[in-house]
Amino acid sequence: MKKLYASVVSFFTRFLYLQLFLTLISLPVLIAWGIPISLLTFAGNLLFSPILTLFLLLSSLLFFCTLLHLPTGILAWSLDRITHLWLWIMKSMPGSWYIGFAQVPWWMFVFLVVAVLAIVHSKYLIKPVHAMSALLAVAILFYGMTCLYHTPEQRTIIPSPKGIVTMHVHNNEICIVEEGAFSSQTSLAAWLEYTLLPTVIKKTGICHVEYCIITSHTQRTLQALADSIGRLGIKHVYIPAWKGIIPPRHYYAYKTLQKSAQEHQCALHIIGERELLVGDHYRIIPTGYRKKQEYELATFTMESFASGVAFQEEQAAVPHPLQ
Repeated sequence: MKKLYASVVSFFTRFLYLQLFLTLISLPVLIAWGIPISLLTFAGNLLFSPILTLFLLLSSLLFFCTLLHLPTGILAWSLDRITHLWLWIMKSMPGSWYIGFAQVPWWMFVFLVVAVLAIVHSKYLIKPVHAMSALLAVAILFYGMTCLYHTPEQRTIIPSPKGIVTMHVHNNEICIVEEGAFSSQTSLAAWLEYTLLPTVIKKTGICHVEYCIITSHTQRTLQALADSIGRLGIKHVYIPAWKGIIPPRHYYAYKTLQKSAQEHQCALHIIGERELLVGDHYRIIPTGYRKKQEYELATFTMESFASGVAFQEEQAAVPHPLQ
């Protein structure tokens, strides 16, 4: 029993040591691309290997049994259960496990790589437990250095082929304001996931967007937002209101966005004819409606102000002219 316990402990120690080494040595590439890391990486790799092995085995057996005209009912059912199990595990992982690293100078990357290689080839850290402890200390030190060194800019313009996308940072909260850029993107979902989010992570080290404000939208814009809310970690979405008859496809895209927002616990706000408070640092001022197809979309401007409390007190003291 003692030998079995020692073997299990040795296996997990070496496994964690290898995973920690691979994560740290690949961290410069991940930071350069704006890709976050997950604290569940080690557990995911440990679970993924047997599930992948079983998935490939069942897939191969199902393929050959189909060619030989053998019964495949049990194999197909088992493969379907394995697939649903893995998808359930993936959907159950919350986005809060992700850690982002802001862009740092090159000498920090050199320090990280040299420190990791020195620990791996050290003659004094022969035991995996000691080497793993040293790697963990380097990881904590590097993360602390990145947090102390980097101070995100309060306002950043994110490159876009058409229109403007502005990123505001206040109290470690990201506010994305789109001005005609999302409607002009041919593949908006891919741009949101592979351009916008990596840019946000590289600029700030934050892996989610607190507020996403859309000044104009199309059917494609609403559908892309519905597909990207979970991946971007958006907490609040603001879209313009409309009047008149809404096209069926546009309304269907809006209902899809509404359903996705409910599933990912994202608050969906409709911007109408009244001023609207966004967090404690921004407010939206409507300027009217403009014609578009069979309906009219609201237009507005967004302004920053010093105190959201002052704005709320002012709104409470002075009645709105439309009331």
